[in-house]
Amino acid sequence: MNLASSNRPTRIGVVLSVAVAWLALPLSVAVAGDIEVESVHWGFDGRAVAPAFNPLTVIVFNPGGNDLAGELELQRLRNGYWPVGLPIRQPVFLSPATRRPVRFYPYVVGEFDDWRV
Repeated sequence: MNLASSNRPTRIGVVLSVAVAWLALPLSVAVAGDIEVESVHWGFDGRAVAPAFNPLTVIVFNPGGNDLAGELELQRLRNGYWPVGLPIRQPVFLSPATRRPVRFYPYVVGEFDDWRV
């Protein structure tokens, strides 16, 4: 079944919607200091297609008065809890009061995957 061309809601769409909610949470663990996630965008049209590599763009913002440097980590989860495979890490540097996109290219395997930043 081609998930990209299906008109009815699929389970992967529901799971990815839940994953986007996870990604919208503040990210104080992955990067030293407080950082805000302003938006999350899957793929080229807002959807992830399985099985394939999909771009995931996370816009992060540094509201504080200090520089932030570290790594942002994306981890695939099975059943919303169990980590699967190695995390994908991207270096992040943000000057005070700036925002920038951080791009990941995870391989979306199927409908039972969740993602956590």
